[in-house]
Amino acid sequence: MAGDLASKTIRRVFALTVMDGRKTKKIKPGNRVLTTSLLPMLPSIAIAFGAGWLAVAAAAHEYSVGGRFKIESGRKFGTRPAEVDGWFTVMVKECEWTIRSKRTDLESDYEEDGYDGEHVYSLTSMETWVRKRIEKGVRVGANTGEGVVTPGPVPYNSPEVNRILWLAFASGCYLGENSTGRLPALATLSSRHAYLYGEEQISQWRTVDPPGLPAFAVLFSDGRVRRWNDEDAGFMTGPPIESTWPPPYDGGFTNAALIVDSFHTESGYSIPKTATFRILAPKANGGSTNELDLLRTYSIGLTNALLKVERTDFRPKINGVVYVTDKRFERERKPIHQISYTFDKQWLSDDEVRRRPEFPKATALQQVQINASLSAANVKQVRSQRGKQVVWVLAIASTLGLAWIFISVRKQQTSATVKN
Repeated sequence: MAGDLASKTIRRVFALTVMDGRKTKKIKPGNRVLTTSLLPMLPSIAIAFGAGWLAVAAAAHEYSVGGRFKIESGRKFGTRPAEVDGWFTVMVKECEWTIRSKRTDLESDYEEDGYDGEHVYSLTSMETWVRKRIEKGVRVGANTGEGVVTPGPVPYNSPEVNRILWLAFASGCYLGENSTGRLPALATLSSRHAYLYGEEQISQWRTVDPPGLPAFAVLFSDGRVRRWNDEDAGFMTGPPIESTWPPPYDGGFTNAALIVDSFHTESGYSIPKTATFRILAPKANGGSTNELDLLRTYSIGLTNALLKVERTDFRPKINGVVYVTDKRFERERKPIHQISYTFDKQWLSDDEVRRRPEFPKATALQQVQINASLSAANVKQVRSQRGKQVVWVLAIASTLGLAWIFISVRKQQTSATVKN
């Protein structure tokens, strides 16, 4: 059933028969990459959504929205619920933004990400959980939240729901300046660290101005999986190991699609009102790239919208002690991939982080992790030279059962080690 729905989704919106990187064509202006199968649909798409349908540089805008979302799993996996709902708020001013969401199945108070024009600051608030534990007499740590700092503007290290909300409601500036025909791998089937080595996905999208948010966006996999044997530290040692999906998916397939069904329009603004985001993966023993399994569906709906934002600091507010994994220096010429420390009251500036005692220690610790990761890789290599079977890590970062699909496809070709 899920596979049928995935196939119907692709046919309904994009009339897509196959995504093959060797059969793409540049369309001007905007330099968007479109598969040739979409070319016959361009006139009808343009009529349906009006003139000016290619993205242009986003002007300064401000708006705030709130709403509800529902996550439906394409298949049952363990004890996890097949359906989860939650709420969200998004505020955007010029090119800065903040996104807060709450899933009803999680104990955290909320997950919030904020972009200040330089970094993305992410916070998982656990204040309520900590307070309840203390009331029961349970000993807990000092921190009431966990944070991550990522060089912006894309929320790579944010929860999946916040990445999707970013694309739907806060990506106007990013899309307005993007002429590459590629988007960040927001629902990647590869390692979540692959973005450090330039993983992006060939994509098709159209925006509506103002404020330049997408009317639709389709993200394609190139048929490859990029992971490390050591997911905890392997990304520090060098590029990921590449492997391919079995045919016919090795030539590429549709990985995800955002479809805006209706817009909230006010004072010339067009903001998505109802939208769906579907994440797809190869079907076990599939015979064509149209045969895809539906992993998850996000249904998004607005409940309120304002064209005014009074907030000036878009970083999440800190109400207590936070334990943070700071990745802001991971893209420098000599990267420090992560620094861990605790702080309270406010986020630290770059200079303040450099003055922390953890900063020089992080370089030494990172080298230890790198050496351990390389040593583990060498051990595996020696074993393979002795004639033992090589175990390739083709794990898919999905919690909804994609692992067993892939194993069933590859069971007569190779073994797959799954690690989320």
